[in-house]
Order: sequence, then C-alpha cells, then structure tokens
Amino acid sequence: KQSQKGGIKLDFLGFGLLGLTFGSLEFVLDKGQEDDWFSSHLITFFTVAMVVAFVVIGGLFTNVLGAPRNDIARLNTDAAITGTLDDLAWGGVPRSEFLALCSELGFERMRERVHRWADQPSV
Repeated sequence: KQSQKGGIKLDFLGFGLLGLTFGSLEFVLDKGQEDDWFSSHLITFFTVAMVVAFVVIGGLFTNVLGAPRNDIARLNTDAAITGTLDDLAWGGVPRSEFLALCSELGFERMRERVHRWADQPSV
C-alpha cells in the first residue's frame, strides 16, 4: 500500500534537459549546413540552449533523488591487474620516429629536449 501511495518518482527536469540537449543537437546538425551554420540566429540559439542544458545536466549528477553524491567517480578496488608494474614504466622516446617527425615539422631544436631515448638503457 505504501508503494502505491508514493508512485514512481521521475526526474522530469532531467528528462526535459536531456530532451532539450539532444533535440537541439539534432536540429543544429540537421539544419546547420542548410542555414550556413552560425550565420543563422536559430542555429546559434539552439547551440547555446544545448550547451546550457548539458552543463545543467552535469550539475544535476551531484544529486540523486535529492541525496548528495560526493563520490561520483569510484575506483574498483578488486579489479584484476594483468602484467607487472614494470609494464607501466616510461620507456623513453622512440628515437627514429621522433627524429623523423621533428625533421618533417621543422622542429630541429626539439631534438635537444629529449631526456631519455627508448633504446637507451634505463638508469
């Protein structure tokens, strides 16, 4: 009886903002090229509405049904670890690829900034 009294709790503001965000995104992507993107006031309006709604939705994720949720990101402490910690160690810059990229981009002085090459033995 108690559950029938309360009914289903829905976050109408959240659903409305999601609808506004994705509806605006769809409109902007669909009509943007036809209306020359941001030279159209309507496209600009819907872009701003989409960004504002998205930011407000992001702020809503700090509360769930009125209860504050401070730990949005959580680390899974019982996850399996494959390999060793040595696999995560910095191995240095791959020499041939880096030197070729510097030459291609004209960043000759960048070569002097490398502190450890991948083919050097670690200290």
